[in-house]
Amino acid sequence: MKRENRIISIVLVVMMLFSFIPTAYIASEGSVLEPSNCFTYEVRKSDAEEWGVITGYTGSETEIVIPNQIDGYVVKEIGEDAFAGTEVVQITFPETIEKIGANAFDCCAALTEINVPSQLNELEDYVFNNCFQLKSLEIHSEIKEIGSRCFYNCDSLTEIVIPNGVWRIKDSAFESCNELIKVEIPDTVTVIESFAFYGCSKLSDYTIPDSIKEIGSYAFANIMAAAEHELFISTNIEYIGSDAFYGNDGLVSVTFQEGVNVISSAFAYCSNLKKVTIPLSVVRIDSHALHGTGLEKVYYSGTCAEWSEIEILTYNDDLEDALIYCSDGYYGVDESVGDIEGSR
Repeated sequence: MKRENRIISIVLVVMMLFSFIPTAYIASEGSVLEPSNCFTYEVRKSDAEEWGVITGYTGSETEIVIPNQIDGYVVKEIGEDAFAGTEVVQITFPETIEKIGANAFDCCAALTEINVPSQLNELEDYVFNNCFQLKSLEIHSEIKEIGSRCFYNCDSLTEIVIPNGVWRIKDSAFESCNELIKVEIPDTVTVIESFAFYGCSKLSDYTIPDSIKEIGSYAFANIMAAAEHELFISTNIEYIGSDAFYGNDGLVSVTFQEGVNVISSAFAYCSNLKKVTIPLSVVRIDSHALHGTGLEKVYYSGTCAEWSEIEILTYNDDLEDALIYCSDGYYGVDESVGDIEGSR
């Protein structure tokens, strides 16, 4: 009897000891996973501190909670390629995360939901590239730029709010997000690089803020949204790359503000673009600028004589066929009043 009591006492003590062992996280099905068993990591250091960087995942769970500490080190980074190609469905970050490295979740085809920690200040290239099922995303204001191909081919994203503080959207950041309908771009953004929203076929709700200085080639090209969209080009824009809006079928009107000097070859084959407003400050319209648009009416703030001084380069047949309204008359045929031409 005494021996049995002693065995029971030992078992109870062991059970109590295990109940006080801290856990790294508890997965959705209740299984306990220790950091040393399910994450690989490395330690980085500066003059002032040391911190942990998650470099890989060796567990089998699909809903993952990243610990805020691992073996005593505060986890501040997710390293390059750390979860690339895994079957993760949901990821929860601690508020200690400040950086997510390149390709960290590349080709996580099952990933549907993430929480972006508020302290995150670096979102590098290819982070969520080819995450086809990613539906829910909120980006916080500590981030300064969206990395190249960061959300490339994220087919399930429908809306993105880019926070104040971001100054650059890098090349192909949201390319081929085929279900993306709405993007909010704050007035802190000054650069939208090439192919940033290329092939976002349903994108219809977006505004180019006055803060923008540069729009790269094909940045908003091949958008086939049925919704009509009017675009305003600010005088702050210093550069619009070739074919920046190529084949953007949602565009029905483009207004260039006073101060714009050159209309670049940015709007070719915008098949529904019927109206363009051009200021007196424009001195040149580049080749293919408005080619293939079916343009009907142009509103020019100068006189007919001043319009004739604008250098219009080749392959702008649609512009030549349009009715040009000037301050003192017009060129072409005004169907509303009959076959009348303005002074030339």
